[in-house]
Amino acid sequence: MIRYFKGQPTDFVICHSGGSVSASGPGLAFFYWPFRTQIVAVPTQSLEADFVFTELTRDYQDVTLQGQATYRIKDPQLAARLLNFRIDPKTLAYSSDDPEKLGRRVTNLVQVESRAEVAQRTLAEAVREATAYAADVAERLRAAPSLAALGVEVQSVDLRAVRPTPEVAKALEAESREALLRK
Repeated sequence: MIRYFKGQPTDFVICHSGGSVSASGPGLAFFYWPFRTQIVAVPTQSLEADFVFTELTRDYQDVTLQGQATYRIKDPQLAARLLNFRIDPKTLAYSSDDPEKLGRRVTNLVQVESRAEVAQRTLAEAVREATAYAADVAERLRAAPSLAALGVEVQSVDLRAVRPTPEVAKALEAESREALLRK
């Protein structure tokens, strides 16, 4: 009847037994009664949220942003109070989709902040200055109260690709090619 649980070193484990917290800490290992114990495991390692979305530039051109936001849960007890990180001790699978929702929240905030940056630039500026405004987006997300309220810290926002629509890309290539031929 008594079972043994061994947490991962990168998880902050909280053991609820009989309606109260009986143990909490990183990578805990303990014996428990399965019928009166619930185990919560909050990941504390860096997590990634991939994104791809299309935004409109100042000159009304669509640009596709593709990248990745890296974040971590810096206050696991706060996150555990607000989101459901309960796991099945046998399979270590989460009992809800709240951990996935957290990644979507970060992605949504990246999109909102990126939209503000891209809307201030022309198409050429949006493509050329991607690294600079990705850093600005990361800084604003670090100061975002909605993430701080969840105990989440954004470490970086990286843009892997910033592309105009295929038709516009061909037109820009033609312009550049013609300029080179004139030289």
